[in-house]
Amino acid sequence: MTQRNPWRVFIIHGFDASPEEHWFPWLEAQLRERGIQVTRLRMPDSSYPDFDRWQATMREAIGQPGEHTVLVAHSLGTISALHFASQSGAKRLGGIVLVSGFAGRIPGLSTLDGFDVDAYADRAKIDTATIHAMSPVLHHVVSTNDYAVPPAVSEQLAQRLGGTVHRVPDAGHFLDREGFTELPVVLQAVEDVVQGAGVAAR
Repeated sequence: MTQRNPWRVFIIHGFDASPEEHWFPWLEAQLRERGIQVTRLRMPDSSYPDFDRWQATMREAIGQPGEHTVLVAHSLGTISALHFASQSGAKRLGGIVLVSGFAGRIPGLSTLDGFDVDAYADRAKIDTATIHAMSPVLHHVVSTNDYAVPPAVSEQLAQRLGGTVHRVPDAGHFLDREGFTELPVVLQAVEDVVQGAGVAAR
């Protein structure tokens, strides 16, 4: 009997998005070809995200993370995933891949199409020491001209958490309308986690 691959990857989209958009379906297909279990979460009411409902969705879908769990998150999904990981009580976490990552208020973006970004960010309690204790392999994917999450914000998060930074020139906010229906750097990051080639949080 073939042993089932223990790795589980959860893809968490951002504001005003869905699991069918951007590079999420492509990533799932690529990982499934490699025998990895993948779930694209559908975050509720993504045009007006509610912090508690988003956390509940992650708890229900992911359950208790473990050493074979990888969280792949984009934009608003990153701060949501980091809060979830911090509060999960997990002893180990395989990896976290943050695309356009941030962990607090974004300068110049207090609101977005009627959504209070600051209020959402203020709810997030991200404990760096707790995340480090879980020893996840961390990857940060940063666009050099991201207009939604400034590159400096994602770079600061990378310095805070540690891990590997991937800088993608002029990639905007990694959206499908900007040409990003595939994102090989994220696939490579997940493969690094699964193969044990990445750098764990320090």
